Amino acid sequence: TECGEEVTFVGKTEKGMTDFNLAVDVVYHAARDAYDTAVIVSGYRHMLRPAFYAKDMGKRVIVSAHLDSASQEIMNVADEFIDLGEKAFASEMIRNERRQI
Repeated sequence: TECGEEVTFVGKTEKGMTDFNLAVDVVYHAARDAYDTAVIVSGYRHMLRPAFYAKDMGKRVIVSAHLDSASQEIMNVADEFIDLGEKAFASEMIRNERRQI
């Protein structure tokens, strides 16, 4: 679809199905051995089972989200957790330092 256009799928918008589609893709492609590492940019608890299943299939799982909104359960399952807030703050500091030089 073109930018900004929503697609209807089984009575819901494609936009509303994003989390569901992500969860299915993580498990489906892990089962097909299509990747070694899953990078999940979501700290929501509903991504816990896909992350667990991917790990159970021998995949490495990296979760990236804001620390204050990420569930403790998904952080525990992940092999690595990247705090988006911390990374964004560090990037902004680097940009500011470069401007001052």
